[in-house]
Amino acid sequence: MDHHGNTAAEPRYLPEGFVLWWERADDLSVLLDALLADPVWSARIDRRRIGAAGFSLGGHTVMSLAGARTDLARHAAYCRPRAEVAGCRPPPEAATLGEDLHERLRPGAGAEAATVRGSRIRAGADRRDRRIRAVYAMAPALTPAFAPASLRGIDLPLRAVVGTDDDQAPVHAQVAPAIMAIPEAELEIVEDVGHYAFLARCTWRGRLMASPLCRDGGRGREALHRMVADDAAAFFDRALSSAGAGAAQP
Repeated sequence: MDHHGNTAAEPRYLPEGFVLWWERADDLSVLLDALLADPVWSARIDRRRIGAAGFSLGGHTVMSLAGARTDLARHAAYCRPRAEVAGCRPPPEAATLGEDLHERLRPGAGAEAATVRGSRIRAGADRRDRRIRAVYAMAPALTPAFAPASLRGIDLPLRAVVGTDDDQAPVHAQVAPAIMAIPEAELEIVEDVGHYAFLARCTWRGRLMASPLCRDGGRGREALHRMVADDAAAFFDRALSSAGAGAAQP
């Protein structure tokens, strides 16, 4: 799913597409509403066996759908002495994020500033979507922004996978503490894998223009993708098998 302000399909990035990350869970719930209301799609969806998977901020998003709640004060306190660590500094694909957001919030910015501030007030809302029965999070970013009590309250099957060489979702400093706080959650740590290795294989143009996103670690992307696809399929088979019979047929 593409999120407004954070997709190559649009002419430019918008800072809101990155910094109002909690809105992404709302996007998915609205999408699910639309699919279940559509006469073609709804006939093909088994409502008892709906899972959600996401990468990076998408991994964070599906954890929100499972019940993890954003705590902006906690995130600010975490970042105050760690301005240069992942989740506190802009990612390489949005290096000017801080300046762009400052421009959005400048005096006289009007409706744009009001939109950002209004969204921040709602950041800590409960976005649990109980139609989601299982969650698979790949290299989930910004996990220190989750309220610990909300992680402990997650009661559905959740599995996360992250690489040892991840510099955007560092496994031991950020991801593992969050996942281990969730009862019955599973964490798979993959050796020699960086953050962006979960993305599609880079073309020569990508390697030239976005080289930080093309660093894989010691394991090739194709091998990682096969492993993760098999792992996710096996997880959802296990996690959703008790939620109902096979998926609805066309």
